[in-house]
Amino acid sequence: MPDSNSTPARPKKVAIITGGGRGLGRNTALSLAGRGVDVILTYHSNREEADSAVAAIEGLGGRAVALKLDAGEVRSFGDFAAEVRRALGATWGRAGSPSTPSPRGRSRPTSTAGPPATTPTSTASSPRRPRSGGPACPTTSGR
Repeated sequence: MPDSNSTPARPKKVAIITGGGRGLGRNTALSLAGRGVDVILTYHSNREEADSAVAAIEGLGGRAVALKLDAGEVRSFGDFAAEVRRALGATWGRAGSPSTPSPRGRSRPTSTAGPPATTPTSTASSPRRPRSGGPACPTTSGR
């Protein structure tokens, strides 16, 4: 029986991966799932590939959902956020993040769990062009 002074179990981490149905997004989603992170992945038009990625994650023992998102259509982000909240409730038993008013009067999600794992803190490690103005990656002339 757990000690009454023990801290409650932390909820499992859930990552949102854009383009998680194929390519680099799918590889990232599967890699995170292999490390015990559940996944909400997005797809633009290929629901079958997204469902396949969800099945692969579930095969690794994780939980995942696929949500449609057109990242080029900013007006759809509010509806997408609502879908994420619904998925968090339905799949992970979470009602979603509580909301607080933003300075512009809109609601914004808040969290007491700390910053997301993908929050960049520095650009020191970002690729840079050489000072010569040449390409960031060396090329060959093919000769």
